[in-house]
Amino acid sequence: MLDRFGFRIENVFDNNPEVIGKLISGHEVLDIGQVKNIIKKKNIEISILAVPPGSAQKGTDILVEAGVKVIINYTSVPIKTPPNVRIETTDPIEKLLHTLYYLSHTGY
Repeated sequence: MLDRFGFRIENVFDNNPEVIGKLISGHEVLDIGQVKNIIKKKNIEISILAVPPGSAQKGTDILVEAGVKVIINYTSVPIKTPPNVRIETTDPIEKLLHTLYYLSHTGY
């Protein structure tokens, strides 16, 4: 779906050994320890951060060190970055509530 807008998911990372190596939507889940090298090697500029709140800042710091320029923050906590890294925070629960409101008021 993102392809039609010129975007594609490059990699998926996790720190859970039970998930690493499995396929998610055709992408092998890689160990989080590889994230810096892969981001630098592929010159990835945009990253989606979807981690537990307690890991959000650490994950952000890793992405910033790797050279990411934009972080789409799906966590429930604010994150801090240097001024040259843009943060776009989105709350999936809020989006779901907006969707439910829309559906309940449009008759669909």
